[in-house]
Formats: sequence, structure tokens, C-alpha cells
Amino acid sequence: MAEMNEREREDTFYKQLEFGTEGMGGEIGVGSNRMNTYTIRKVTAGLAKYIEERGEEAKKRGVVIAYDSRCGSAVEKIEDYQSGKRTNLLTAQQEMIGLLPSNVLKYWLQAGSWFAIRPSGTEPKVKFYFGVKQVTENRSEKRLQEIQENVMSAVENIICT
Repeated sequence: MAEMNEREREDTFYKQLEFGTEGMGGEIGVGSNRMNTYTIRKVTAGLAKYIEERGEEAKKRGVVIAYDSRCGSAVEKIEDYQSGKRTNLLTAQQEMIGLLPSNVLKYWLQAGSWFAIRPSGTEPKVKFYFGVKQVTENRSEKRLQEIQENVMSAVENIICT
């Protein structure tokens, strides 16, 4: 922050990320106008509250978030290990995870696959973990490669724009 000029500080901390035609996106970094665990948690909680306030019918309809048509992987649940909450995006239900707090976000995809994101504890980088559940090892390897390529492509698009 010490290296930021006044305009950069204002853009980073005195504005909020906004939704556009392709959803919410922005530079990765600290501040309310950047993509980070704070802004993702805030939006997830807000969406869950919005659906919950609209009653049982809205909960039954559910939502699809982060749908990637390239491999058909809608995010169904998000686990926020820092807050200790699991949010089901299809029903808007929240439950406690029951683990010690940790700076990890885990995204559950259709058919039991998942990916998790956390900062490294020793280096200035972000780590990604992937898991798949398929009938055969060959299908598992193919699905793992699809998810890894799509997630990392999305990350590169965020970072490089």
C-alpha cells in the first residue's frame, strides 16, 4: 500500500466491484474493488440471503453460478474454511463445516469433482488443488485435465486482463 499513489488507493479501497454482463470480475488483490476472498465471500453470502428472503419457491429453483459450458461444470457448493460455512448454491442453504479456520475456498462441481484455492504459507503464490470422482481411472484423468485447464484458463483471463 505504501507504494500506491492516491488514485490507486482510491480505486482499490473506495469503490466496490460491480456486476457486469459477464458477472463479477476484476483485478486480484486486496481491497473492496479487487477479486479476493473477502469480495467472493460477500457476494456468496449476499446471494444466499437474497434467495432465502424470497422463500421456499426461490430455494427450490436454485441458481447456477460459475457455469462452464466447456466441460459442463456448474459450481454447486462453496466451502469457505475461514468462516467455517458451506453454502449450497442450488438451495441457498448454509451449514457449518466444523473444521478449524483456514484461508481456503473449496468449490464443489457437478458429479462430485472439486477444486480448492489457498495462499501458500511459505511463498507469495496461490495454490490450487483438484479432485474428481469418475467410474474409471481413465475417465478420472480426463476429467481432472478438463477441470485443471478450465480453472487455470479462467485464472489467466482474470490476471491478464
